[in-house]
Amino acid sequence: MIGGVSTFTSTTFYTVLITLALGDVNPILMALFASIGLTFGDLVFYYLGSKGRQCIPGKYERTVFRLTTWMEKIDDRVTMLIIFLYSLTPLPSDIIAIALAVAGFPFRKMIFPLLAGNFTLIILLVELAKLGYSLV
Repeated sequence: MIGGVSTFTSTTFYTVLITLALGDVNPILMALFASIGLTFGDLVFYYLGSKGRQCIPGKYERTVFRLTTWMEKIDDRVTMLIIFLYSLTPLPSDIIAIALAVAGFPFRKMIFPLLAGNFTLIILLVELAKLGYSLV
């Protein structure tokens, strides 16, 4: 759950995933459990972002207002695609979770693309690690 929270912990998280993958752990089960853990960790930041929205100081209020109005103009399906594509990167997804919470994006529309992106990322990582190890 805390594996993908920051740049420092995500490095060890991905290293452990690769090590487990090379140890013949079932990649589907590993991706399922790891993606659920990553998503729960991101949801903590979504919750903190939604509760911290009212604590944003006045000088950032205009930026948040612009972000909110921009997000209202975009179709939710495009935002969901952006969430999915961002969660395919090894970057911590807590950044986008906080931004979506502050912008007021609905939780129920964020959870599935985030979980699917995390799952796909881990499957790709595991399979590419196995392929790379077999070539060596």
